[in-house]
Amino acid sequence: MIKACRAVFLFDDLAVRQFSGQPGAEPEFGENIGEPVMFKHIMVPVDLDHADKLDKALAAAADLSRLYSATVTVAGVVGTAPGKVAHNPAEYQVRLQDFAQAQSDKHGVEFKPLALTSHDPAVDLDTKLKQAAQETGTDLVVMASHVPSFRDRFFGSNAGYLASHMAISIFIIR
Repeated sequence: MIKACRAVFLFDDLAVRQFSGQPGAEPEFGENIGEPVMFKHIMVPVDLDHADKLDKALAAAADLSRLYSATVTVAGVVGTAPGKVAHNPAEYQVRLQDFAQAQSDKHGVEFKPLALTSHDPAVDLDTKLKQAAQETGTDLVVMASHVPSFRDRFFGSNAGYLASHMAISIFIIR
């Protein structure tokens, strides 16, 4: 379980000020007196083709959700052409709903599904996730990542794109 302490949640300047007591930022408080509300909406991008590699990110999102009473959304991007996970966007929506329900049952936190459709997910993934985060009011993205490879030096990673192109906190987990 993730515990709230100075060393864990220093995601951005506001968080630093909230936990260090520096003037200029009065923290909000949750239902429990003394509990700072840093995050209200957490988004976890998921690739159902690699669902077995998402356990750490999903567990971290569930822990943070419990800690801050935040909403959690699992967002997946699907193409309009048939793929490994689903033959069409409607089938993908059903699979994502089943995945979200399974995670809700496993972690004891409600995971809401958000299926995003793209003509070319490989090209549009970053922009679709950024747009979804903005539209849902996400203030934290918890994202599973792979070990960087030689390819990432030239093309970059999806997590790296979001971290450098968004003003919200991005928690990247390997």
